[in-house]
Amino acid sequence: AYFTYDVVGWRGGGDITYSQALSAVAVEGAIFFVLAITGARGAIVKLIPEPVRYATPAGIGFFLAHLGLQTAEGIGVVVGDIATAVTLGGCPLENRTPLVAYDYACENLQICVTSDNYTCDVEKGKMTGATTWIGIVGGLLMVMLMAYRVKSAFIVGIVFVTVISWFKGTDVSYFEDDVYDIGGSGESRFEYFKQVVKIEPLDMITGEYSSDFEGIVTALFTFLYVDFLDTSGTLFGLANQMNIVDEDGNFEGSTAAFSSDALATIFGSIFGMSPVTSYIESAAGVEAGARTGLSSVFVAFFFFLSIFFAPILASIPPWAS
Repeated sequence: AYFTYDVVGWRGGGDITYSQALSAVAVEGAIFFVLAITGARGAIVKLIPEPVRYATPAGIGFFLAHLGLQTAEGIGVVVGDIATAVTLGGCPLENRTPLVAYDYACENLQICVTSDNYTCDVEKGKMTGATTWIGIVGGLLMVMLMAYRVKSAFIVGIVFVTVISWFKGTDVSYFEDDVYDIGGSGESRFEYFKQVVKIEPLDMITGEYSSDFEGIVTALFTFLYVDFLDTSGTLFGLANQMNIVDEDGNFEGSTAAFSSDALATIFGSIFGMSPVTSYIESAAGVEAGARTGLSSVFVAFFFFLSIFFAPILASIPPWAS
């Protein structure tokens, strides 16, 4: 989010260009790699107070939960509010009032920039949206299955809500304009879904670096700082969950883990990506029994397959996942 909305900016309106941002990501990854292979990264992590190390993955989890409660990436329970920033939502599409950037163009030219941020306070209808409730039902199904230690709890819940949302003509259909209006029309989403398998062109698969480093210092150090805390907190949180952290605060393979994270950041920048980092979602795999890293190999394999089945996977509605 920082890479997209603060550094590059909406439609390239940020402080530096996209190419400069990719250069900052590559440099940040190179610095991380040097810190990792020399052992300096592990030494610096030990300087971070233990409560902060353990609180970091929890904070990331709360942030992801907050995203999952919003509309663009979730069930829409949390929406915008002018006074309190966020408030209770869950209203259907026809009751949503967009929040706009009230700048000069909006005030004088009636050209207002909108996003998926909205409020339910004007037209009312809080917690009456069908997609909100089907998402809540899917979440409760996951919780119940997890209580019975069903390892596929998340998959079952997501598939359950997704299949229901693929039927046209319902109040929860992902292919109806009056249910979900983000990402094109409902009919265009349905046409894309029907393709099932599609191979996209590779002409824009790589990004472009820039040799102009003017103005990237702030972005570079922010990437470095955020990525450092994010990855360190995630890895130590997962290692602690697996009970492999020794009394000195180390875990086996930490240097390799930090190095691979840094290399992923460097190679990710080649393909135009923001900093690649270790994701706290891996905790779900650890909870299911992952320990050796073999699960990550299978995840990578299925990600490769997903390239070809993008029409199916892209049609999973946000309130299902």
